[in-house]
Amino acid sequence: MVEIGIIEQKKLELDILTYVAEFCDKNAITYFLCGGTMLGAVRHNGIIPWDDDIDIMLMRDDYERLIAEFPKHDYFRIIDNRIDKDYPFAYATVNDIRTYKEESKLRSRFTKKLCVNIDVFPIDILPDDENRRITYYKQIAWQGQILKSCVDRFGKGMGLWGTIRKNMAILYSRILELSCFRKPEDVVENFRLLAQSHSSEKSLYRGITAIAHYGIKETNQITAYGIEKHLFEGKMFNIISGYDIYLRQLYGDEYISLPPVEKQITHHVSNCYWR
Repeated sequence: MVEIGIIEQKKLELDILTYVAEFCDKNAITYFLCGGTMLGAVRHNGIIPWDDDIDIMLMRDDYERLIAEFPKHDYFRIIDNRIDKDYPFAYATVNDIRTYKEESKLRSRFTKKLCVNIDVFPIDILPDDENRRITYYKQIAWQGQILKSCVDRFGKGMGLWGTIRKNMAILYSRILELSCFRKPEDVVENFRLLAQSHSSEKSLYRGITAIAHYGIKETNQITAYGIEKHLFEGKMFNIISGYDIYLRQLYGDEYISLPPVEKQITHHVSNCYWR
């Protein structure tokens, strides 16, 4: 296979984003850039120079519409765990199936499903009560740890004890899997259901709950999710009108300033290839 360089990878991701955004705009589906992609739009008018991925988020109803109505395409494909049981996340991705992404931390069973892609996160309802939100995100963090132990391969952790804990958790998960007590696809499905567990509540708060990365920092009042256009890689895309509050919560009050050079590194560990 021919390796895809980082510049070409970013171009492919931008092509996916452009296609998804145009489809959403034509079909009254509201999306927003999110996480580091929104930070890149606000601070750099594009992808953060040392980053290598693109993320979007949608309210749960729009998210489900995007999955259900995504058109047939020669090489763009949307996938979530309900479409493919070996897909290892509780959120969707839009993929360029001409490519292959090798994630060094994932078991081969799961990494073979991955391509150059953009991540698509649902925005779900959160409890109005702050203590309940804190408890909820603790549950999400725990579910995230269980999922990692199911889908990650054995390897190094943070220091000696971190490595021991990581590999013991993975070993325990493998035993449960071989004993048919806990299959990885069931863990992903449980995560998806946990993310929607407050969907019947009437609440003023929303946030991404299908991943355990930022935790309770994802919390925003629903009024923050107005639509604002912002320049990103030469084109205009949606960000939330409350982007300043959102980005301060995730990255701190100095988010507009560049981090020290030693922190200007990607957190992803993958190599991409043409199939």
